[in-house]
Amino acid sequence: MFEEHGEVRDIFLNKTKWFGFVLFKTHEQAEKALRSLNGTEKHGRRLNVRYATQQKPDQGGAQGGPAGQQQQPQQGPYGQGGPGQGMPPPPTQPIKRSGARCRLFVGNLGTNMTEEEFRRMFGAFGELVEVFLHAQKGFGFVKFDQRHHAEAAKAALDNTPHEGRYLQVRFATQGSSLKVKNLSPYVSNELLEDAFSIFGEIDRAVVIVDDRGRSVGEGIVEFARKTSAMAALKKATQGCLLLTASPRPVLVEPLDLRDEEDGFPEKNVNKNNPQFLKERELGPRFAEPGTFEYEFSSRWKKLLELEKQKREFLERELEDERRKLEEEMEYYRYEHETRLLREQLRIMEEQSKMFLHEREMRLAEQKRREEIRRQEELVLRQHEEDILGFPRREQAQQPAASMAQMAPQQHDPMAAAAAQTKAAAAAIEGATFVSTYDSGARMSRFDQQQAPQPHYGLPDDSRRAVGDDYADRDPKRRRY
Repeated sequence: MFEEHGEVRDIFLNKTKWFGFVLFKTHEQAEKALRSLNGTEKHGRRLNVRYATQQKPDQGGAQGGPAGQQQQPQQGPYGQGGPGQGMPPPPTQPIKRSGARCRLFVGNLGTNMTEEEFRRMFGAFGELVEVFLHAQKGFGFVKFDQRHHAEAAKAALDNTPHEGRYLQVRFATQGSSLKVKNLSPYVSNELLEDAFSIFGEIDRAVVIVDDRGRSVGEGIVEFARKTSAMAALKKATQGCLLLTASPRPVLVEPLDLRDEEDGFPEKNVNKNNPQFLKERELGPRFAEPGTFEYEFSSRWKKLLELEKQKREFLERELEDERRKLEEEMEYYRYEHETRLLREQLRIMEEQSKMFLHEREMRLAEQKRREEIRRQEELVLRQHEEDILGFPRREQAQQPAASMAQMAPQQHDPMAAAAAQTKAAAAAIEGATFVSTYDSGARMSRFDQQQAPQPHYGLPDDSRRAVGDDYADRDPKRRRY
């Protein structure tokens, strides 16, 4: 399983406790195995692959026991008693890649240098990603896959003789690195990388901190390609890039990596310049008081002190301006939020008024419909009264009056019959009918003739049976 990723020198396996150690020939092979196998499943279990570390003597037991117990010898290729005893442990963390520190500039090359020879010279220190050679001008560039390979090549080949010349090997400055300023104290490495990853692949993104581990407000972003860095620089310069909720934009500018490890050795000084001999006539010393050197040295010190004071004064002014700007920013943010709240309240009031108006309109419509219904009922009632010839209220009162008249005559059957006949005659006498015989004219049949006298004898059927002439004189009555 592990041999697929490189040459395995030693293996230790503890089957009872489900762990083991693997020793590769190189760190690159171990890193490749870690990236490929960590988190994968094998025989139904998820593998947890990480770099092995030696346990300190003041910690707990080798298998996770509490501190204070007797220290057990570590079982593994790098501990006591293991098959890899005496071997140096691998690094505790994966080696970080840094594109800006993996590229070397090689100068003072011979004109007869070939690309194959140039590649073979630096390929002995690690895998090469890029190789560029300009033999006619005597320089070239090489880029390694990892930073420590470039550092090893620089340390081994810098200032070494080759074809009668001394090679000059330096870390190359390139336009793929950017410096980011005006960072918030709450911007981390991960947030910085996430913000600039939209422009292209990033080799490294780090926030610079002081000796206490606090952010100094600056960071470095190293892209894998120069085009990505140029795109990020152009976009951040033309626009305002914000990393947090604060409206403080970050400032992005190109970063020129400086070689601070070797500095400026004596061999790099241009000794052919006439100014070199003039400057090196006298060595290090303290100026004697009252001399020409002392007088002008004092003036230079005063000028430098004045420059320092002005810089401090300018820094204080800038700090005051920053504080004022932050206060104004907070004030205008409050005003902006207040305006938004007022606008929301205004919209809510308008909606409330609109709902109230709609409710009033619905109530008015209901009242109008109710009034129309009442008018229609009144017209229908009036029409009925016009057809019947008397108000319906009187019609409702007549039966009650008839009952009141019949009440005292209930003991006499003849009187009751006479009362009923009289009430019917009175009702018929006041009625108005519309007949086809009089061409729709409203008239009473009984207004043109004398109403017959009520008969208190036999019923109508009996009278018709005996040939009562009253019914014969009025044929219309028989119809109705």
